[in-house]
Amino acid sequence: MLGQKFGTKLAPLSAKLKSAVLAMRRSRLWAKLESWFRRRHDAKNGARLLRAPAGGRRGHLPGFLLIGYLLTVALVVLWPTPVDRDASGTILQVLAKLHAFGAPDWIDYNLVETSANIVMFIPIGLLGGTLLRAGYRWIAVPAAFAVSFLIELVQDTFLPGRFGTMQDVLANTHGSALGLVILYAFLEYRRIAKEDAAAEHPKQMNDGGADP
Repeated sequence: MLGQKFGTKLAPLSAKLKSAVLAMRRSRLWAKLESWFRRRHDAKNGARLLRAPAGGRRGHLPGFLLIGYLLTVALVVLWPTPVDRDASGTILQVLAKLHAFGAPDWIDYNLVETSANIVMFIPIGLLGGTLLRAGYRWIAVPAAFAVSFLIELVQDTFLPGRFGTMQDVLANTHGSALGLVILYAFLEYRRIAKEDAAAEHPKQMNDGGADP
C-alpha cells in the first residue's frame, strides 16, 4: 500500500523528467554536442590510421614465425627418407580415381609434388619480405633460391635416401615469389586504405595526425 502511494507521487515527477530529457535531445545544444563527439570519434579513428608508419611495424613476430617455419622445413627436407613415402600409395590411388572420372593425364604425382614444393616456400617469401625494408623485399626470392639450392645439395650429397633436383629448386623459388606477391598485394591494399582515410580526414594529415 505504501509502495503504491509512493509510486503514485513519483509518477508526475518521472513524466516531467522524461519530457525534459526528450526536449533536451531535440534542442540545438544537444545536436551540436552529439555532432562534436561524433567528429572527435571519427578524427581519432582517422588519426590512428594516419599515424601508422608507411613501411608498417615489422616487430619481432614475423622473425619468430620465419625461424620456426624454417626449422620445420629443415626437419622435412633433411629427413633421411622422403616424408611422402608412406602417403605415396594413397596419393596414387586418389590420382587413379581422378583419371577414371576424366581428369587429364597431366594431373599426376609429379604435379602434386611440384605443387607441394611451391606451397612450402610461400610463407618464406611472405615472412622474409615482411622482415626486409620496402626497397629490399625482393631479396627474399634469391635468398629462398639459395636456401633451396643448399637443401637439394645436402640431400644429394649426404642423404642416400634422398636426391636433389633443380626442379625442386625452381618450384621452391616460385613459391617464395608467390609469397612476396601476396605481401605486395596486402601492402598495396593497406596503402590505398590509408589514402582513403587521409582523404576523409585532411585536417589530421595536415596537422601530422594530432587530435584536435
